[in-house]
Amino acid sequence: MKKRSSYRPKPVHLNAVQLAIHGASKLTASEQLAKAARVRCSVEDLCASRGSMDAWADVFDTVNMIEALAAEHLFKRAREFVEAQQQNLVDVMDRHKATGSNVLRPVECAALRDLSALWAEALAEVTMRQLTAAEDRVRRKVAAVLRGKPAAGVRVLVAA
Repeated sequence: MKKRSSYRPKPVHLNAVQLAIHGASKLTASEQLAKAARVRCSVEDLCASRGSMDAWADVFDTVNMIEALAAEHLFKRAREFVEAQQQNLVDVMDRHKATGSNVLRPVECAALRDLSALWAEALAEVTMRQLTAAEDRVRRKVAAVLRGKPAAGVRVLVAA
């Protein structure tokens, strides 16, 4: 090989079988509970008007993750659900910007609780590989938005 060759061999995973087994496995009960509880607590804080920016970030991340998992065709009618959740969040953010009120209406709380329940169900069904792929997809989309170059069809909401 030449001294200045641009060729770099790809890394070899010595534990490929373990990686495959891990990717095909589902989340453990404790992992499911931890991830679901975080969103559930954030939703309850928001419904009680005690929500912080971190609580809103958890809700936005959950909507993004469900949308990314829906791209894998893991849910039926997921697109309608995600669009309804996004519209719910738009309405809440618009009202907050207009009035400064952080009080959610009962129908908005019910929609957020539905989101939390679907997230808990999703965590019970997905494999580690699917969850990791969805997290990577969301991370790439968020990075593109932060660079100011969102992909076509991406809705950007800014929590106020």
